[in-house]
Amino acid sequence: MKMKKKYGFLTKIQLVSLYYKSRGYSYRRIAEIIGTSHQNIAVAYRRALKNIELSEKTIIYYKLSTAKIVALINEGTHLADIPRLIIEECDKRGVKLRADFTLIFKQIRFYTPQCVSGSRLAGEIIVVVDKHGFIQVYSYREIKDIISNIEKILGKPVISIRYGY
Repeated sequence: MKMKKKYGFLTKIQLVSLYYKSRGYSYRRIAEIIGTSHQNIAVAYRRALKNIELSEKTIIYYKLSTAKIVALINEGTHLADIPRLIIEECDKRGVKLRADFTLIFKQIRFYTPQCVSGSRLAGEIIVVVDKHGFIQVYSYREIKDIISNIEKILGKPVISIRYGY
């Protein structure tokens, strides 16, 4: 049996279907271009989206389980307090942070706009600092199940600091 060549977690037909769908092509038109049925394209496209979703989730599992710092920040916290907290925590733990006050502030606003209202948090957020000192910000509501799963598997807490509780 011939193995299909993979492009990351995607097959060639999945990659092609993503490319053309992102440019507004119909399943029928994509099928004509590559010489298959529109049903095959529809199935490939749905599977590609599922593979991408699983890949993104896998990356979050990886980032949380290998992070140097995972900070849970409570709603109501003033946005200007968060960068200072993260910078101080990195200093305490000897982590060379590759972000400054402005970058942390912007990432909170960019990655979790649903958690920001004015100059305060309207929802809980997670700030992750990886082993290289890079940060990523998530809405706690969106990843709390992942955190819970990791904690069950490891038998220890993932969140290293809680702020505003």
